[in-house]
Amino acid sequence: MISLFLHQVEESPSQLAFVDATGNVAVTYSKLLGKVKNLAYELRKRTIPFESPIAILTAKGLDQVVAQLAVIFVGGTCVPLDPSISDEQIQVRLDDAQPVYLITDVENQHRQLGEVPKVSIAHERLNWPSVGGKECALTLIYPETCSHIFYIFRITGKLKGV
Repeated sequence: MISLFLHQVEESPSQLAFVDATGNVAVTYSKLLGKVKNLAYELRKRTIPFESPIAILTAKGLDQVVAQLAVIFVGGTCVPLDPSISDEQIQVRLDDAQPVYLITDVENQHRQLGEVPKVSIAHERLNWPSVGGKECALTLIYPETCSHIFYIFRITGKLKGV
């Protein structure tokens, strides 16, 4: 997935990569890569072991896209969580996945969710033109690398991470 994204950035940097449902937020591939690299740099400063689960608690939209790409960029495993469910339901998923970090947007950073360290997506930080002159290198990812853990309810009614 990340290689396809990077190829598109190289081929069409000024083409729109993301437009939200309202049409108010539009980001080119080049700008999206900048946001992804800035969040990836913030994550990389925290030393994340390869394929470590990183939970993402953001509304659908640009923050979700940036967070997922950044997690994959650093070799982590995305655990997207639905912010519309209760804190208790989110905590069950966090307890099961054991993420090393929880990425939140501004709307969800106040939620009390155990001891998982939080990384906040702050747009002013993600809009920095660069990561202080430092590059955030892509972690080498293989086809068998786990990129996501999704939670589903099995036919038995039990929650399962897949």
